[in-house]
Formats: sequence, C-alpha cells, structure tokens
Amino acid sequence: MKTLNLYKYADNNPIRPIMAGVCHRNGYKVVSNGLILAALKADYAPELEDKVIAKDGTEIIVTEQGLSHRFPNFRNLIPKDRPFGSVDAKIDFAKLNEIKKQANECKRLAIEAGIRGAYYYIKIGEATFRLDLFLKIADAMKAIGTDTICTDRTRAAYCITDTGFALIMPVCYPTEDTPTGNGGYYAKTFTLAA
Repeated sequence: MKTLNLYKYADNNPIRPIMAGVCHRNGYKVVSNGLILAALKADYAPELEDKVIAKDGTEIIVTEQGLSHRFPNFRNLIPKDRPFGSVDAKIDFAKLNEIKKQANECKRLAIEAGIRGAYYYIKIGEATFRLDLFLKIADAMKAIGTDTICTDRTRAAYCITDTGFALIMPVCYPTEDTPTGNGGYYAKTFTLAA
C-alpha cells in the first residue's frame, strides 16, 4: 500500500485557515482543500484528538469574533446509500499515468506558444474532474487499497475501504477541448473509462 503525504491535500487559502492542516478525529487523519478530501485510519496520540496540526507540527487554532472554528465533519460527506444513477469506475492507474504525461506535454507546448493558462480535466463516465486534483485522489485510492471509485454526473465521486475514504468534487466545465480563444487560455479534457 502506498504511503500518503496528507499535507499535499491541505488548503492554502487564507480564508479557510483551519483547512491548512491535518485533523485528527475518531481514529482518522483527515485533510481537505474543499474540493478533495482524504481520510486515513491512523494511530495517533490521544491528546491530538480533534486537533488540526500544521505541516510544521503546530496546532492550528482559529478564533474569529469570539467563535472557534472547527474542521468540518467529514463523516457527513460519506454517503449512507449509493446515489441513484451512480456507477463504479475501475481506474486504470497505468492509463492515468499516460494521461498525466500527455497533459504535461500539452502544458509545455502551451507555455511555448505563449498561452497564459492551461487547464486539464478528466472525464470518467458522465462526470468531469480537474486532472490535478484527480491525480491526488488516485494517490489516496492507492493508499487505502482500491482502484474503484463511485461516481455520477453531479455529486462527488468517492471511494471507501476499511482503511480510509477519499472524495473529489466534479467540475461543471465544458468537456470539449478549447485550443483557441478563451482569453488566451487552453482547456483539454482526457477521458478515462467508466
């Protein structure tokens, strides 16, 4: 099973400072940036329970206008029942790695062409996800020992095993390539079988 650097999933947005670290709750280490979430079963010192620890090892405490902010309850994100119309998609990690290489080459060409920004997406079934975030979820899937993710068109895609949980929110962007226009930006969507 792959080890996972949970801090690469953390949010670096100063608007949500409580999300900048790893939360220790109910036997899980949990981290999210608001679009992806990874929760891994873990042993940790009892005094860390319900604390959020930054990458530098310090506790993150956020108090604003006399109110303490808490890390969101990730258990509310775990579906109790499978969503209607959802499908299990088996992820071919070798093909996903090839897509990553293609996206990196597209990015290099976009930079050479003077394109200001390049955005890459991956389509699985009817759902579309940001490629950079899906690659992180793929690492989480490996860490919790699964190659299958439950997805549908509009809800978060997720996977659950005895060792953890991972989730990614879909995006609502065009699924067709836009090689020109768009203010000098480029978008490309890759398809991975559902």
